[in-house]
Amino acid sequence: MQDKPREVLCATLNKWDITNADIAGVVLSDSIVKDGRTDRDRAQDKVWVSRNFIHTEPEQYYKLSFGAFDAAARTLHGRIKQSAKAPGSNDDIVEVLGGPAAEEMRDSMDAWGLDGTAYLNCARRLKGHPTRSAGDTATLLVMLFVMTGCTGDAAGAVREVSRCARQMGSEMRTRAPRSAASGDDARAAGETSLCLLRLGADGGLIGGPYRLEPAGTVIGAFPEGASTISDVDEGVSGSHLRIWREGARTWYAQGMGSSFGTVHVCGPTGERTVVEAPRDERAAAGESQPVQVDMGDRLILAKTTVFAVMRA
Repeated sequence: MQDKPREVLCATLNKWDITNADIAGVVLSDSIVKDGRTDRDRAQDKVWVSRNFIHTEPEQYYKLSFGAFDAAARTLHGRIKQSAKAPGSNDDIVEVLGGPAAEEMRDSMDAWGLDGTAYLNCARRLKGHPTRSAGDTATLLVMLFVMTGCTGDAAGAVREVSRCARQMGSEMRTRAPRSAASGDDARAAGETSLCLLRLGADGGLIGGPYRLEPAGTVIGAFPEGASTISDVDEGVSGSHLRIWREGARTWYAQGMGSSFGTVHVCGPTGERTVVEAPRDERAAAGESQPVQVDMGDRLILAKTTVFAVMRA
């Protein structure tokens, strides 16, 4: 059985000589009293920590109360660096939490029915495009890892980490895509439902189908909203493209201020239309306008993320 997110969290921090009691004592709330004690008061009870913090099922994660994760991240970051047994430099922290530990957390999230893709995208972005200081990057990665592991809510963790990055005067900018990439038919009566299939560089299917919601679906590295798709390459922005339906049959795509833009390829003709120009070309091209999409078309986000539009 795949380890639970909190088990991954604790096992990783244990390697830096931080005990489970230490972790619980830092992250649990000391302000909400239950039966005369706070959750943090119980952190030294090894049996309680094991049963109620580490090994509990993810669907029960909501039962514990947590303190401020930004403060917890700063504390844990300091303890990792000062560990007598296995001290970790900022570079060590970034390498681990932006690499193997991030993939392990994503796998755990996915195995337990939680979407870990946005978490991994954010971790990779922090590692690959550092903030203004190595210490800030390491602290943000600790915060992302700890909050995701504690709550099982990757989207919430990404939002909070993005907010903290802005407060630090940093921005999780989109990395440039590594390479380029680059058209089937029809329309039926009545209501039209569409989905997206993720295509690889060779045109083969590598993801999906992802059903598009008439009210709107947001595609991005860590998108927000009721309907989202985060199966994208590193050049795709946090919230990159929105697709929605007007009326019963007509679907549109529009850019959301992405860094590297989107191109629409018409299925029947192969004609290319710029949905949104890359940011450095946007002043000349103008802001993104809605572009109609239909079955058989393709959408190319940031040159390397390709989706085929299909009937759902």
